[in-house]
Amino acid sequence: MVTLTVSARLQHELEAARDLAQASSVAKSQFLANMSHEIRTPMNAIIGFTKVLLKTDLSIKQNEYLQAIKLSGDALIVLINDILDLAKVDAGKMNFEKIPFKMSTSIAAMLHLFDTKVQEKNLTLTSEYDSKIPEVLLGDPVRLHQILLNLLSNAVKFTSTGKIEVKIKLVHEDEEKVSIGFSISVSYTHLTLPTNREV
Repeated sequence: MVTLTVSARLQHELEAARDLAQASSVAKSQFLANMSHEIRTPMNAIIGFTKVLLKTDLSIKQNEYLQAIKLSGDALIVLINDILDLAKVDAGKMNFEKIPFKMSTSIAAMLHLFDTKVQEKNLTLTSEYDSKIPEVLLGDPVRLHQILLNLLSNAVKFTSTGKIEVKIKLVHEDEEKVSIGFSISVSYTHLTLPTNREV
């Protein structure tokens, strides 16, 4: 009799926990759906107006800065979609795009995002882009942008003095694909401080 009573109570507690988990999942999905709409609306407006401005007469610098804004906006939209797609998150899957893009333009736009921070910290940021890399590549420019952005962001954040170098080189090329190497290195400036000497 005691065993049956404990089992019944345990079953009841398990069912209550299951119902609570299901209700929590529904609430979370509803929250993410609402957040999706609230975030996407202003982001799409930012990207849309950026595209409009890119069609107007601009200086070279203005065009570069707007390209950086658009690239970052596109990356943020993709990131939002990944977070909100519960199926991808739960399954641990990530789909990569295969679209044509100009990597040199993407890299230049990304570097401009750090202009202000580099100037504030009195750092030097240089880039070396291999001219042998094909002008148009097939791949996922947003994912590439996110990876390089994170690496460069850390380099700028944790460097107090010196130079940051970004190098992109063609490693291998055949009829079907190209292999490209990326490196971000930091050269520190060492200051020699005077020492006290007895005369």
